[in-house]
Amino acid sequence: MNNAKLYEHDFNAWIYQQISLLKAGKTDELDVEHLIEELEDMGKSNLRELESRLIILIAQQFQLAMLETQWQNFEGKSWRKTIIEQRSLVSNLLEEMPSLRQKLQNAAIKTYHKAVSICLSLANLNRTERMNTIALNLEVPSSLLLSLKIPKQQWDKYLRQTLAVELYREEKLSLGKAKELAGLSTKWEMIQLLNERKVDLNYSTDDWQSDLETLNELFS
Repeated sequence: MNNAKLYEHDFNAWIYQQISLLKAGKTDELDVEHLIEELEDMGKSNLRELESRLIILIAQQFQLAMLETQWQNFEGKSWRKTIIEQRSLVSNLLEEMPSLRQKLQNAAIKTYHKAVSICLSLANLNRTERMNTIALNLEVPSSLLLSLKIPKQQWDKYLRQTLAVELYREEKLSLGKAKELAGLSTKWEMIQLLNERKVDLNYSTDDWQSDLETLNELFS
C-alpha cells in the first residue's frame, strides 16, 4: 500500500512507516505532503492547548476574585486547587515546548476576553435561559454509524456532540448553548471538546460589549 492510501486507511501504521523511512535515510520515499500537514497541525494543536489552559486559569482567577468580593471569609478551595493545577500544566507545557514562550503574551491577550466571558456565564451573570427541547427523528444508514467505529451505546452522544461542535464552529450557537446541546455539564468540558475537535473559541465584539455591561452592573 502506498503512502497516500496508508495515510487514509491506517494512520498509526503510516506514522511507523515514515519513521522507518527516516531511519533508513530513504527521504525520497517519504509522504512529504502529509508529513508537512501533520507537523503544521501539531504546532497549532500545542498553541490551542496553551490557550485553553490560559482560558481556564484566567477565568478561575477572575471568578474567585468575584466570589471573594461577595462573601467574607470565602475559602474557594476548589477554585484555588484548579488555579494551582492549571499553572502547573501551563508551566509544564512551556518547559516541554520552550518555543511557545514567544507566543505566551499574545496568547494571554487573546484568551483574556474569552475567559472573562466564560466566567460571567458560569456565574449566571449574563442571564441566559435554558433551551426548550424538541424531539427529532433522524434516519441514518446503519453502515454509516458502524463506520464510526464507536460503541453503539455512544452513537447518540457522539452525534449530539458533533452537531454542537459544528453549529458552534459556524457561529450558530453560543458556547453555553453548544454545551447544552452536547449534553455536557460545564463549559470547561465544552472547551475541552472544542479543543479536541480543533475548533477555536469564538468571541465577538457583541460578546465583549455584553460582558462590559454585565461587569458595570456587577461592580456599580
